[in-house]
Amino acid sequence: MFRFRWDGLALALILHFFIGCLGISIAYHRVLSHRSARLPRSLEYFFAFLGSLALHGDPVRWATIHRQHHRYADTQDDAHTPLRGFLHAHALWTRDRFLPMSSPEKIERYAPDLIRQPFYQRTRDKLWLRIVLQVVPLYLLGGTDWVLWGFLVRYVLTSTAVWSVNSISHGWGFRSYPRDDLSTNHVWVALASFGEGWHNNHHAFPSSSRLGLRRWQLDLAWWTLRVLEHLGLAQELKQPRADEIACGRGPRTWGELLGVRRPQMDGFGSTSVTA
Repeated sequence: MFRFRWDGLALALILHFFIGCLGISIAYHRVLSHRSARLPRSLEYFFAFLGSLALHGDPVRWATIHRQHHRYADTQDDAHTPLRGFLHAHALWTRDRFLPMSSPEKIERYAPDLIRQPFYQRTRDKLWLRIVLQVVPLYLLGGTDWVLWGFLVRYVLTSTAVWSVNSISHGWGFRSYPRDDLSTNHVWVALASFGEGWHNNHHAFPSSSRLGLRRWQLDLAWWTLRVLEHLGLAQELKQPRADEIACGRGPRTWGELLGVRRPQMDGFGSTSVTA
């Protein structure tokens, strides 16, 4: 029976950091998809392995879909645009869009740099193995309770954070920079996703490894990269110039700041999409 445990909650949050921050936010997103920072090859592979434990696809498929998201943001070719509905953008897109958007043809076109690396070829698919690599150690160390907290609760935490970037951060919050898409900055999504919720900032400067561009915009993945940089374990961290950052604006209302209102979609032009 599931029961609340403080140590279980701590376990879920710690694993959420390792898998969601180091794995998804840093490795999958900023290092592999955008090449906005560089890690030593062994550390890159380790972080990418952590990202694969999120069960959101292998690194090659994830980067393939994400690069298409930026090229076709909020059009019919975007895998998870909210123009198809909030639930589709949040999670249902994985049901009918994940595999077509990461087909061998798409991978060859959008992620040739990854698929040609032997490590990433070996990490393709293997969902069952990623589940076993989490469930078995957790069960041996802490029994059923640790499986429930360290695997199931952690999965819900990480998935909700990642998927909320696609849904909530494409409609609610505020827009610092006019874009021809629906990207927004959402403070609560940013807190849950280690900075990924500063999504309008990211769409404005996709090659930047820093997403929280203002001092008050907490971006834990960015600060983790800065720590790694000081330790000599990260290089070539990219970020916009100060004058480019200064062109952005803050939220217009408290509703935008708190993420409970839809902002004016300055710059957004395409609103039609086929089902």
